[in-house]
Amino acid sequence: MTEDLLQALLRTALAEKSLDAQTLPRFAAALRARAEQILAERLMLLEERAASLEKEKEHWIAEADRRQKQIEELKHERERLIDEKRTTSEAHDRLLAHHRATLLRLAETLESIPPGLPWSYRRVRARIAELLETLRKEAP
Repeated sequence: MTEDLLQALLRTALAEKSLDAQTLPRFAAALRARAEQILAERLMLLEERAASLEKEKEHWIAEADRRQKQIEELKHERERLIDEKRTTSEAHDRLLAHHRATLLRLAETLESIPPGLPWSYRRVRARIAELLETLRKEAP
């Protein structure tokens, strides 16, 4: 087993008779003071690191809260957009039904035009017949 620095220092001091009954209490007090200084320095470093970690933790908590709020806002926006899509789709379907019904009524009206119009109306009648055929293709 290797001896530590303090044991080696004490062994050397005792061997050289540097420590005796008078110097030992002062040596012990100096040693105690140095140990307290080392512990205080280490404790200060630990406290600084703990304070730094606490600040970092607070930062990440605030960031998590901000992101959670953003997630909630995005969820609400998504719901709003889904509702808007549903409303828009329903309005589009109603408008499409209205247009189809209008096309059907127009087609029925055009079909009721008598085929025997005077000769000056023959081109008009032909164009109406073309339109009627187009409307029939569009109508469900």
